[in-house]
Amino acid sequence: MIYKLTIFLFCLATFANCWRFTFDADPRDTHPEEYEQTWQAAKKLFGDEGEFLITAGDAEITEDRLGDLQNVFGDDIRWFPVWGNHEVEDMNEEQLEYSRELLKKSAGDELVNKGPAGSERTTFSWDHKNVHFVALNQYFDGESDSGDNTCTYKEDNVTKDDCPGNMIDPIYEWLKDDLEDNDKPFIFVIGHEPAFPVFRHLEDSLNRYADNRNRFWALLVEHKVNFYICGHTHYYSRVVYGLSNPPVYQIDAGESKWGDYGQPSLFGNVEILDDDCGIHLTMWASATEDDPFTLSDTVEYFNSHLSETELDECKKKFYVPSDHNDDDNDDTVSSSGVFNSSKILLLAAILLVSLFFF
Repeated sequence: MIYKLTIFLFCLATFANCWRFTFDADPRDTHPEEYEQTWQAAKKLFGDEGEFLITAGDAEITEDRLGDLQNVFGDDIRWFPVWGNHEVEDMNEEQLEYSRELLKKSAGDELVNKGPAGSERTTFSWDHKNVHFVALNQYFDGESDSGDNTCTYKEDNVTKDDCPGNMIDPIYEWLKDDLEDNDKPFIFVIGHEPAFPVFRHLEDSLNRYADNRNRFWALLVEHKVNFYICGHTHYYSRVVYGLSNPPVYQIDAGESKWGDYGQPSLFGNVEILDDDCGIHLTMWASATEDDPFTLSDTVEYFNSHLSETELDECKKKFYVPSDHNDDDNDDTVSSSGVFNSSKILLLAAILLVSLFFF
């Protein structure tokens, strides 16, 4: 795979140690063949799912859904399916318990903090290398992680089947403590509902409870969270709200299947350099089941503590993919890299040596 090979050679040529993970949102359980097809395409492009895969809600987690991913990536896939509204609305208690145990297993010995009482296994944080990750269950009602108390912290006329997410006090206070204790240079927070929705759920996402949404976002800004990954709308969007520097990016990952609301199937890939200089996030989209996945968006994030000289050097380390034409080979991604001149000869030598191994 040209893309995978280029990333590998790029990391060697720049003396950078890269690692990566992938993410998606809203696959649901109604299109298993489309979900598997999406990740087969990702495997062709990148070779695997990276260190793990994160789903920002509405996977409706079951053994069959995990099996869809294992068919693509193998039995040892590490999957973090964060809870969305269709987990709490549509899954029975046996399925919910399976999901809780799967999340616990995925966190493993990298677990940092369990969530508040009642949501210990569906709200939690974990550290991986130089990144702190936080998974939020935005449907926790203060007592039950599945909202069994019919959202009693919300309006009296709201039932469980109409229960928008909310950053209630126990979740907010837990997140505040968790972020204050973090010592990793990069932070990803994952929840199902957008703080600033686009296209759908315009009035019944986290913004339905604006005061709670606003303090949540202010907390992300205060602690220099890099990305808030979410879903719910089935529509890809990238939002920067406010004038914070560095910005907090809200990435609504759309949906990892075709057919809903005429939207493409999407997945995200994140590359991180171990020397803490920055993050490279790309989104890949396919308009229909017959179309190849192509690069649809790129976000580069550079560490705000870098000097101007260090920033210039960091930018030279990043692999920068360009969009591509897949007419001739659906297994090929054209690409370009940014390198300084002192490393061109080294890259050429590595390319020649690689011919004997790839």
